[in-house]
This record gives sequence, structure tokens and C-alpha cells, in this order.
Amino acid sequence: MNNTQKQTFAKNELTKALLVLLKEKELDQITVSELSRVSQVSRVSFYRNFQDMKAVLADYCNTIIMTWYHQNEDRFEQEHQDFGRNDELLAGIFQHLKDNEDFYKLLNQRGYLRLIVPVLKRILLTKRADNNYEVYLESFYLYGMYGWIKEWLDRGLVESPEEIEVWLKARTIKI
Repeated sequence: MNNTQKQTFAKNELTKALLVLLKEKELDQITVSELSRVSQVSRVSFYRNFQDMKAVLADYCNTIIMTWYHQNEDRFEQEHQDFGRNDELLAGIFQHLKDNEDFYKLLNQRGYLRLIVPVLKRILLTKRADNNYEVYLESFYLYGMYGWIKEWLDRGLVESPEEIEVWLKARTIKI
């Protein structure tokens, strides 16, 4: 195994172990020593890969969302070119959340759902705003989507991703 493979293996094992432990206790109650023991990855490897426990969760959020996004990116870009909208991307986010429901419910339950915001920003706000008005509009859009996601998770994912898609298509703001 080369160094890159070892690093990937260590990160994956640490992440899996943290998710198991997070089901049992709060993040601030999990020690690096405990995580190392459960993951069978050294403390040195932990600190080589992550600044803290929260960074493990942020990295995992980034990994699963960006993997999903890149698998569908061509379709999303085509829709935006053809129709000037991003309905499939927005609906796809909710399908991705549903497909990874246990993780996102856990993240929400433990108070760390906000870790998805930087990743959402990368995929939803692909152009750079030119003025304050556009920055505020982008912020409204980004945190509006986050609000929909948070509320949907808080309510137990009652609506299907398809129902959410219908509602999103009725929106009036285009970004």
C-alpha cells in the first residue's frame, strides 16, 4: 500500500469509527484515544489527517456530497444551459439526503448539519457575485436551501424528494 492509499484507508476507518461512536454519544464526549482504539488507527494518523473531530465530519460531508455531485454534474449543467434553472440539482440534493438519511439525521440530531453549508455553497453558487445585491441574494438562496433541508430533516423527511422537487420548481428566484 502506498502512502496515499494508507492515508485514504486511515481517513475511512477514522470516519467509520466516529460515525459509530456518534450514535452513542455527543461529539465532545469522544476522545481521540477512543476513536483511535475503535478505528484501530493511531493518534498520529488522526492528527496527520484531521485537526479535530468536527473536521472528520466536515470531510465526510464534503466527500459524499461532492461524489454525488460529480456523478451528476453533466446532467445538472445541461439543464442549466437548456433552461437557465437548476431544478434537477435542487431536487437531487434532497434525493441524496434521502439516500444517506441515517448520516444526515445523525448529523442533524447532534447539531452538526451546518457542516453541509460550505459544500452546498460550492455546488449551488458556481459564479462569483459582482456586487452586494448579488452577494445578499446568493446568501438568501444558500441559507434558504439549508433551511429547507434542516426543516425537512427536523420533520422526519415526511415528504418524498419528488414532492420537494415539485415545490422547488414553483420557486421564483433563479440563481
